[in-house]
Amino acid sequence: MHWQIAASGHERYLRDYPWHELFAGLKSTGYEGFCLAELHPPSPDPERIMRYCEGLWRALTA
Repeated sequence: MHWQIAASGHERYLRDYPWHELFAGLKSTGYEGFCLAELHPPSPDPERIMRYCEGLWRALTA
């Protein structure tokens, strides 16, 4: 049984964080919860940022 309902990430540009391993682990366990994007400071173009996050999500979970 999995109890995690949300995963949160920030500073996605950091190359030393194992992003591929994190998303591969979520996918391999059948994770179906939420992933949150922490954006600071707020973007003046939130729709563009959400498209960026969607593309990143698709790339990391392919």
